[in-house]
Amino acid sequence: MSNREWPESLQRGEERQSACQGLPCEVVRAQGVDWSVHIDAYLFSAARVGERYVALVYNDQSRKSEDGMTVATPPVWCVEEREGFKLVRTAGGDHYVISSEQSS
Repeated sequence: MSNREWPESLQRGEERQSACQGLPCEVVRAQGVDWSVHIDAYLFSAARVGERYVALVYNDQSRKSEDGMTVATPPVWCVEEREGFKLVRTAGGDHYVISSEQSS
């Protein structure tokens, strides 16, 4: 059976899965938000530690970190919340999007 013959709901599920392949779906959804600033990286499964976050990083524009690496941010503050995601900023002007956060 080709996927053209599958029910539409299964086709959509397959499209979502392939769209998220290689990246957490939350990161893909956060990338779809117009933040109106340059995003330096997306953080997944972020845990707040004081004024910093420890998280898995994706799409690091500096290319210092590979997708899925654990990183710690410099001190950040929340600039905006949109569609369940947080835009945070460092004193140096870098912007990160928290795509998912661990509850404390």
